[in-house]
This record gives sequence, structure tokens and C-alpha cells, in this order.
Amino acid sequence: MAENNFPPIPGFIPLQPCFYQDFDEDIPEQHRTMCKRLYHLWICECQPPTTLKQHYPATLL
Repeated sequence: MAENNFPPIPGFIPLQPCFYQDFDEDIPEQHRTMCKRLYHLWICECQPPTTLKQHYPATLL
């Protein structure tokens, strides 16, 4: 069994990822780009409002 790797957590935080996710194996190729963009959008939405830039979706292009 593979080591848990999702969600990605920086090493300085004393928590560990909850489960294993392999985009190449688990998500069909035609949907990978969309899934990764939606994940990054979700990450942007989770940021406190003071850290968001006005045009944050531009980072997803």
C-alpha cells in the first residue's frame, strides 16, 4: 500500500496526509487538467480574504 499523500501538508506542520491520491492512476487523462484546476481554485477559496489577490483565477490558466 502506498503512503498517504493527500492533502499535501508542509513538513513543519505536525499533521500527516489523510489518504493516498494518485492523479495519474485514479483520474482519467481527459479529466486531469480540470480536476487540478478545480483543486487549485478550491485552495484559493480557502485562503483568508486578506491574502487573496483581486484576479486569483488568472493563476489557474
